[in-house]
Amino acid sequence: MLTLLAVSLITLAVKFEVVMMLLLGRFLSALSSGISMCALILFLQEISSAEMRGQLSFFAEMAFVSMNALGVIMGMSSVLGNHLTYLVALALVPAIVSIVILLPLHETPKYLLLKRKDKTSATSAINFYLGTS
Repeated sequence: MLTLLAVSLITLAVKFEVVMMLLLGRFLSALSSGISMCALILFLQEISSAEMRGQLSFFAEMAFVSMNALGVIMGMSSVLGNHLTYLVALALVPAIVSIVILLPLHETPKYLLLKRKDKTSATSAINFYLGTS
């Protein structure tokens, strides 16, 4: 949600040329990126089997690097570099997609078992993430 707010602020700031709104949006975007990336790695570590932990963390980092490269390519003057409003608004797509993806997810089994002491929900979460085999 913070990313969606940040990208919306940045897009509006570029569209209406409001410098302070741009600075606030960039600050919120940086804050959101740091929190999201740390939370993603922690989440993947908690839901994955021991054999898959390293691979999932690697792919999460590669997705981050790939999206940075895509942003650089989209910012080239021959692609969207002359249309700054479209370029910054393009970040709304992953922000909205990530919210939609997060909605059906369960809490992690580790959190449910250690913090909430809810063994039934933890078992359900394990079945959700790792299957019932």
